[in-house]
Amino acid sequence: GTGIKPPLREPIKSAIEMFNRSSGFKVAIDAPTGLNPDTGEVVEECVKADLTVTFHDVKYGLLRAKQYVGELVIVKIGIPPEASSYVGPGDVIFEVPAKPKDAHKGVGGRVLVIGGSEHYTGAPALSAMAALKAGADLVFIAAPESAAPIISSYSPNLIVRKVPGKNLNVEGLNTIEELISRVNAVVLGPGIGLFEETKEAVKELIPLIVKLDKPVVIDADALKIIAEQPNADFKGKAILTPHAKEASILLGKECDMDSLHNRSKVARELSIKYNAVILLKGPTDIIAFRNMVKFNRTGNQGMSVGGTGDTLTGIIATLLARKVEPFKAAYIGAFINGLAGDLAYKELGERLTATDVLDNIPLAFKKPLESYIETRRVLHKFF
Repeated sequence: GTGIKPPLREPIKSAIEMFNRSSGFKVAIDAPTGLNPDTGEVVEECVKADLTVTFHDVKYGLLRAKQYVGELVIVKIGIPPEASSYVGPGDVIFEVPAKPKDAHKGVGGRVLVIGGSEHYTGAPALSAMAALKAGADLVFIAAPESAAPIISSYSPNLIVRKVPGKNLNVEGLNTIEELISRVNAVVLGPGIGLFEETKEAVKELIPLIVKLDKPVVIDADALKIIAEQPNADFKGKAILTPHAKEASILLGKECDMDSLHNRSKVARELSIKYNAVILLKGPTDIIAFRNMVKFNRTGNQGMSVGGTGDTLTGIIATLLARKVEPFKAAYIGAFINGLAGDLAYKELGERLTATDVLDNIPLAFKKPLESYIETRRVLHKFF
């Protein structure tokens, strides 16, 4: 079955050899022993079954190893189909890589936040601090010279690079390009505003980020600027994080958001239009990429306060920087941000702020792992 890792130990290795020599009808349960059910690769020796009975859903590796699997039968075990559509603690445990014990600076990922303006300084700081709280090793902020000193003053953890001007403009693109080349993931949008010079800069930045092959999280006013570029193609490496009104702007039409079904259709339509992952924020977040859809139910009414979208972008950026693929980074980021908000709500009620969410991000990552470890401990006691 599942879980065999090389090298095969006795008596398992001899048992596989005896099994394969048998002339009887051979049945494998879950997966043939010795076969990696995720990849279809054989460890060393592998059971050659006439029939494999697996559970709930097909495992990808079984489809690639017919010579070992034989006939494949999938047995339902009572898990409702919608269960796999919702994000849960298991996604955090199994999809987010832990830092190795011998980690050095940079292993946790490098993130760049491009944001800020003469009017808005808090948003990029929240995004950057969230990226650090989520486990990034280094976070840079590229901000206009009018905002950079103020952003720097918020925390000694922030590395802020000034770019010329009161607001983001094309004069700073060389500095920003150099920073993009040094990081693993980019956030674009927090606090940039809708100044004409900023629109021009964003329209040049987007193809630059795509050309440099960096995953990017796009939020806030940058979404409205993208809406003016209806032919933008992000090649599957961008995550756009609109709320309902921004989604309508991006599609260029009023959208029916009255039901989860209709909101899912909007998210999928946006994903196809921009060739990007869409995280449509709401009471239930909808994450879509082409024909794939996930739902997230963490979060609460207290998170309607400003700044919680900025913490979301920072968390997602760190996941991207740690090589989590964009679709997974989006739905895990939504889960963690909402859970951090729920932990804040538990202590403070609905009168929470974005910095309360920020403070709970490390605990939100820790909680699923603690639950998993406790479950393993209990199971070990009985089995």
